[in-house]
Amino acid sequence: MTRGLGLPSRVRPCESGATALVPTGTLLRFAVVATLAAAIAPRAGAAALHFAPRTDARGYIDVWRLRRDIAAVDARYVLPGGSADVCADRRAADRHATAAERTRAAQAERRCERGVLHRQAASVAAVAAFNKAWRPVIVRAMQRGDPIAEVILRDCDTTPLLDRRGIAATCDPEPERAEAIARLHAIGFMPALPIRFQDWQRSRHPDAARLANQELALEAIRNGALGLPLLHIMADGNGVRSDADLAWQRNWAVIDAALQDAPRAFTVTPGLSSAGWKTSAFARLRLDRAPLTPGFLTFGRAKDYRGSTSIWTPSGSWRSAPMTLFDVRTPVWAKIRVSGRDITDFRARLAATLAVLDANIDTWLRRDPRWAVFLLRRVGYNEWVPEGMRTATGRINPVWLGRWRLVAQTPDWNQPLQPARGDAVIGYRRNAMVIRTKAASPLAVMSDVSDCTLRYSGGVTYLPDPAAERNTALGDYEGAYAAEALAALNPHLRYKQVLMQCEGAESDDSDRVRFLLHARDRMIEIGAPDSVSGLFSDGTARFAVRVYRRVR
Repeated sequence: MTRGLGLPSRVRPCESGATALVPTGTLLRFAVVATLAAAIAPRAGAAALHFAPRTDARGYIDVWRLRRDIAAVDARYVLPGGSADVCADRRAADRHATAAERTRAAQAERRCERGVLHRQAASVAAVAAFNKAWRPVIVRAMQRGDPIAEVILRDCDTTPLLDRRGIAATCDPEPERAEAIARLHAIGFMPALPIRFQDWQRSRHPDAARLANQELALEAIRNGALGLPLLHIMADGNGVRSDADLAWQRNWAVIDAALQDAPRAFTVTPGLSSAGWKTSAFARLRLDRAPLTPGFLTFGRAKDYRGSTSIWTPSGSWRSAPMTLFDVRTPVWAKIRVSGRDITDFRARLAATLAVLDANIDTWLRRDPRWAVFLLRRVGYNEWVPEGMRTATGRINPVWLGRWRLVAQTPDWNQPLQPARGDAVIGYRRNAMVIRTKAASPLAVMSDVSDCTLRYSGGVTYLPDPAAERNTALGDYEGAYAAEALAALNPHLRYKQVLMQCEGAESDDSDRVRFLLHARDRMIEIGAPDSVSGLFSDGTARFAVRVYRRVR
């Protein structure tokens, strides 16, 4: 199947800030088949790719040009085979279809298959041209001592497009793989090294094994390698039965917080599951990356979904959900806090870990700025952007621009909306879209802001389930007046979430929830307290809501 195929036009996001529901069944299936056929049909006059590798005076490669060329080939890459699966049209075998319909379907399949073969041939040619141009240049650079060229050649994760025949690499069988890993160890760039954790549950000494795993994970984090398999380092449960249990939990609290707070890294594990996250391209040292957003509704630091589409995923945010354990060795099961704003030892260890991480990244960049080709920077709370790339989440649709009049608000959607006065103005400051708000009666969680940057989160609202006992566009949250507060939202649409990034909204030192939804001539602002003590702990959600009307 080809990469990057578009969806039918019926499901493209419409710029009322919403995404329409899509019909299921036969109509959708045929629409997808037609779209796939069109997407993989040969493009008339498609230009061949041309590559011009560059090196510096040392003979070291221009890694930025290499990354651009990999992206160009990757955009055209088509997996070999699979045309029958892509092009199959069930109408050709549908016994209820007319003879003419079956004939047209069979003809469409043949056209589609020819298109696939054409694209596959073009893909093979592009990969061959890329290797003809780049492979000898990268090999010569490695021979001249270019450590980045050697990492790219020997670590197969960096790109699958490179022809590595004759070069010992990590995707080779032994002993070539061992030779490649030895060379990577000699270079010392830890994000390129495979991390091997012990299966501590099967170890003869499980306590020592699990603590050794965590020490290895912390060392990786300090070196900018946050792309960690978490299975053998995560602490579970909340009971402390030994000093080793307590050390295990304390280490995990620091590891988890570092994954949340690190502002930059060479590899990252953005979520505990893959829902909405393309984790493989970020957890490994790859060149073919693009800016990453989660693809699901986000609530800043106050509610950390960590990759799950479930509303009730336990919060992993150390700010708003401090880790509390129970010492089962004591008669009353004494409580032990191992994370939180007021836990001095935890805060000190976290700060030290992040400081060393930052210093080590700076060290590698001082040695050679080209190491930044692997660097990722966090934008806001939940987006990761490769160095040298621009994020598109700040490109807010112009339908948001203008003046909005505040007409109603509630400090808690368990209370009815009340009339309110105020306004919001959305415009541009430099290259960013910003909002200014001013209310006659500001809510505690919605203070007035000025020049507050707007950014898409990458997520959209949920589709309410009519059969659910309690359900809203924000998910399975209970609120006596939730339906009234969100009445401007069409239950058949999904709305893009726009984050507010500034002091008083989402900021580095805050776990405040605050974001916007746009519904034609209405704008809805959602907020929640800095502390989530009343937000999720009792099974209810206390969202503050403001409703604005566009001033024409």
